Order: sequence, then C-alpha cells, then structure tokens
Amino acid sequence: MGRRSSLPFVVEMPRGVAHNFTAMERSSEETRDNSVHSERLPAGRRVYFFDVKRTSKGDCYLVISERRKTDEGPKRDRIMVFSEDIGRFMEALSKAAGKMETKT
Repeated sequence: MGRRSSLPFVVEMPRGVAHNFTAMERSSEETRDNSVHSERLPAGRRVYFFDVKRTSKGDCYLVISERRKTDEGPKRDRIMVFSEDIGRFMEALSKAAGKMETKT
C-alpha cells in the first residue's frame, strides 16, 4: 500500500499511489521523495502540468494536470498514466491530435 496521510479523504490509487482530494499541496519532503520531472505549460486561462513521479515501489507514472480559472474559482483535474500504458497512451494521443484541425 502507499503512504498514508493525516489529511481527510485520502484514496489509495492503483499500485500504491495515494492521492489527496482535499489538499493539492504536498510537503516539500514528500515531493522530493517521488518527483522525477516537472513541466509547466501556460495556455491562457489554463495551465497544464506534466509531472513524472515515482511510486514507493520505484515505478514511474505520469500525472497530467489542468488548472483553469472559472467564475466559481480555480478548478483542477488530473489523470495518471502508468509506465506500462504510456506507449499506447502516446499513440492514442498522437492519433487524436492528428485529427484536430489547426486554425491559422
């Protein structure tokens, strides 16, 4: 199992990764333990984050987050892609992106 948090609403995710749905900020010690790489992409009222992290078992996974400003306040959505799925995920993403029309 993954690390336990003292904060409420912690859900155990697959392969031992814990996610806290009430507090997005993590202690700097915890971030240092499992963060491998981070990218930030500002896009108007949205910001995308691409974070490669490591589970307690040492497996890498990708977290793609979107933070956007809304009339009700900031909103954040996340998806996690584990290393065994990244190849197929990238193929599907590339295929979908290829179908999008680019307006110039």
